[in-house]
Amino acid sequence: HYLLYEEPLEGSPEIIRNTLKIKKGCVEMTKKGPLDIHMVFEEWKNQKAQYKTPFGNIPVNIITGAVEMKEEEHDIHVVLNYVLEFDGEYLTDSRVNVHVKSKDAPDFSLDP
Repeated sequence: HYLLYEEPLEGSPEIIRNTLKIKKGCVEMTKKGPLDIHMVFEEWKNQKAQYKTPFGNIPVNIITGAVEMKEEEHDIHVVLNYVLEFDGEYLTDSRVNVHVKSKDAPDFSLDP
């Protein structure tokens, strides 16, 4: 499954274009814009990535924990847990929840 979306860059009028590639046990996230990165979150594996910024590249290590995916007729729900390290030092724990609903779902709405 592929999910395309845009997000604002904090403190800037620019946007970041995101692509999520979702499959069982693995999520790939690509961000394009003023900040570029391609991150692979493969369950229970470590991956290296380069955060490309206007100030230079920042190497990061991604330590992925559980990647949970539940797929139903009109919904996909993904929960992703990971740790980011920079230069071998702990940076942050992160948890990403993605819930995608088909526009064909009976309860589909664009209201928040």
